Parts: sequence; C-alpha cells; structure tokens
Amino acid sequence: MAEILHIASFIVRHREHGAAALDGFLTGAPEMQCVARAEGRSIVLCEGESEAVLLQAIDALQALDGVLGVSLVYHHAEPSDELLQEIEP
Repeated sequence: MAEILHIASFIVRHREHGAAALDGFLTGAPEMQCVARAEGRSIVLCEGESEAVLLQAIDALQALDGVLGVSLVYHHAEPSDELLQEIEP
C-alpha cells in the first residue's frame, strides 16, 4: 500500500505580536510554511503522513502566544507516488 500524503491549509488569526511567535515556531517546523499574511491573518500550509499530524499542527499553532484561532481551510490526501507522477498536457 502506498504512503498517503496529507496537505492542508490553515488560516491563523493572530494579534500583531502573534506573527513573530508564529514565524519563530515555523522556523523549527519544516512541514509547515507561511505563504501569506495580512491584517492579523496568516495562511499556513502543512504536509503530513496522517490526519493526526495535521491535528497536532493545529494544536501547536493554537497554543502560540498571540494566536487567536486556527481554522482548517483545505485538506487533500493522496498516495505519495501519484503526486510524483508527471501530468500529461
């Protein structure tokens, strides 16, 4: 059975000082990255091998100082080997 890769995006609502806490946390979390930020909101992408990893990421983000809330916006799961296949035009 192929390994499943889970890809998710979160909106993280935070106070001004929460952005610095978020950036510091993401420095040590290679499975996550901030891809956009505006007016107290950041969009964070996360990859993991299970739903549990995504839930742990949400919990960790929620626990950061200055973070007001974390919302799951998108979740996709697919076998890793299929993600590596080239798409024919």
